Amino acid sequence: MPKRLVAALLLSAFPLVTAFEDPPGAPEPVDVGFVVKDTDFFVVNYSTEPQVLFFRAGDFVTWRVVPAGGMFSSTYTRAALEGVRMEVARRETGLWMTSGSFDLAELVDSGTDAVWVQRGTSPAAWRDLAGILSLITTDPTELPEWLPMPALGESTPPLPPMSIPVVTPVEREEEEVPPGLGDRPQIPG
Repeated sequence: MPKRLVAALLLSAFPLVTAFEDPPGAPEPVDVGFVVKDTDFFVVNYSTEPQVLFFRAGDFVTWRVVPAGGMFSSTYTRAALEGVRMEVARRETGLWMTSGSFDLAELVDSGTDAVWVQRGTSPAAWRDLAGILSLITTDPTELPEWLPMPALGESTPPLPPMSIPVVTPVEREEEEVPPGLGDRPQIPG
């Protein structure tokens, strides 16, 4: 819990977050800030519209809709991040505006303190490392243009029913049964 509190304070105190009523020529506001660590993930949506986090691992894709002003957090094991990519996206005039794809394991390994995704037709992403901001070059988006906007509260596409094999016990001949321990003492483990 203390990690999440620190992450929330870090995300809420970030100086680049600006109001949406900034004068022309001012930098674009930050839509989303997120922290990804070995076992914790935390995101804040600073924008006035829902943002969608798309997570991809191989052929599997899942998502989480973060409402305007909302937060999302998750815990996992470090090994679960291997091969996982994430994009921050929103629908605007029928098109997806996306941050590009982040390799989550790579962000953890780099020691990144936080990532800030800035609004725009080509959103910029900034890495916060020990208080120094640097522009991140993300990988191209992997989202198909035809993908509809998920509904608020929807987090994952429904999975098709799975066929799981079941082992059915059968009668065995006595010689096929492994020998019992009998009266031999068991070795403490």
